[in-house]
Amino acid sequence: MKKQSGKKLVEILAVELKEWPEHAKHAEQDHDKEVRFGPGFATSDFFAKELAIEDVGYSDTDGIPWAGPVTREMWEAERAKLEGEKVMRACVEKCEPASKPKENAQGWVRNRGRKNPFDVCTLVDARLRSGDVVTGKFSDNLKFVHTGGMLDVMAYRVNESVDTASTEVTTPVDGPLQWRDRVTEIDRTVESLEEERASLIQKLADEGFKLKACTTIGDALGALEKAGLGEAVQYVRSRMSESLDSFVTRLSADEFGALIKREAVELLDMSDWRNWRQGDILVRLTDTHPSVYTKGKKYKILGFYGELPKVNDNFGKGSSCIIEPHEMHMFKWYSRPTK
Repeated sequence: MKKQSGKKLVEILAVELKEWPEHAKHAEQDHDKEVRFGPGFATSDFFAKELAIEDVGYSDTDGIPWAGPVTREMWEAERAKLEGEKVMRACVEKCEPASKPKENAQGWVRNRGRKNPFDVCTLVDARLRSGDVVTGKFSDNLKFVHTGGMLDVMAYRVNESVDTASTEVTTPVDGPLQWRDRVTEIDRTVESLEEERASLIQKLADEGFKLKACTTIGDALGALEKAGLGEAVQYVRSRMSESLDSFVTRLSADEFGALIKREAVELLDMSDWRNWRQGDILVRLTDTHPSVYTKGKKYKILGFYGELPKVNDNFGKGSSCIIEPHEMHMFKWYSRPTK
């Protein structure tokens, strides 16, 4: 007798039989692996690849054991079970994390023509179909999906020549631009204080006091305090966050004059990206491509490609992306640091 597979006939039929004969009521298998349908449907009989164990042992007229019988309902139930197992295996394979690509001793990974495995601004080295090797290219500018051309990427590796640690651009909080704005604010404060000063001097005169000549606002407040008008002095000081004279001494005469002149010049419209310059600080407004740019974070214009700004990104010192005109709305001009 031929070696049995260890499978039941219904299990063999679920794999090998794709369609059940229309009028057949059951199927059986003989010792030669032939599957026969009954009653009387010899045209549908076939030889299976495996020999089943005997589900119900009985003998034909020759005394040879058969396997079966299997009904259509049993066959359909077993096929449904197999389909469910296939779906489960597919889900498990899909949920399993992809293994790390195998690389050689030099770090090269073979590319089989699949999609770009990196973020768009990752710097990579690549071996092309032409035999050339390119280094330090943005992954988005390379042809990972094969087209048959000489520029197809056949192998790749991450370019380690730059520091990949993320660095945040910090904005200066103290400089001529901030000083100019502060001077303007103080000028407005001084105008409102002049009326108060005149009123206080009149009060002193009414009480028989004469105000000594003062060269600074600080001297004036000191004199008022000595005159017993401490409450008035406290009020004035609360209105002044910084003394004008101590503030101005931080600037030389030339610098102060330059700031005053700059104040009279109409500021550029920085909502127009064409007025942006190298070194300007921008703020990211959207969370599109969050791995490249973080919403709310500040970035620096490192240079220009033609008239388009190259803005540094999250991938470290020297790494940047060229911002196209349709992407300008994703950034807002923040400041122009002093040189």
